[in-house]
Amino acid sequence: MSQAQVAGFDCGGRGNERFSRQQAMSASKPLLAEVLRAVADRESMSLSLRAPVLFNIEIKSLPETDGEFHPRPQEFAAILYRELKRAGVLKRSTVQSFDARALEAIHLIDPALTIAWLIGESGHFEQKLAQLSFTPDIYSPYHKFLDRDTVKALQARNIRVIPWTVNDEDTMRRLLEWGVDGLITDYPDLAVAVIKGQ
Repeated sequence: MSQAQVAGFDCGGRGNERFSRQQAMSASKPLLAEVLRAVADRESMSLSLRAPVLFNIEIKSLPETDGEFHPRPQEFAAILYRELKRAGVLKRSTVQSFDARALEAIHLIDPALTIAWLIGESGHFEQKLAQLSFTPDIYSPYHKFLDRDTVKALQARNIRVIPWTVNDEDTMRRLLEWGVDGLITDYPDLAVAVIKGQ
């Protein structure tokens, strides 16, 4: 579909029963360039922001849908990199993916770019890391595949640990006690409250 066709769809008005804390709100899907511009405009107008916004951007790709639902990894990575560079946010950006091919492609373009490897299945982290030709900056597993020892072992190798998707207070507290470097959550307001309450 063209961008105009995509923008014609309301992707927020119906809400989602799985996310009871979120309010249904009509919204169209913006281009990444529009998001980056909106943040830059907000930053230039606001004195209340204590630090620049950091971006965590996922390349969503699968081998079986290459060239149909998304570009092939090398092209996808090049398009994303061009947009981040054009907006001047490369040093404020992390690129993440479940697809090792996409991470290899973006790393080849710029080895200095922060890269997070999303992990969606269980298994020892050493086996997962061996699937990449480089060491990612961030190891980002589903939170149920994580334990305190794994957090410490990864951090000892200078790899940050940021589990996903953590949406309840008890799990947030446990992971923070283990010393994770961050959390991916659908409820950042809840995470901020938990962190402040520690």
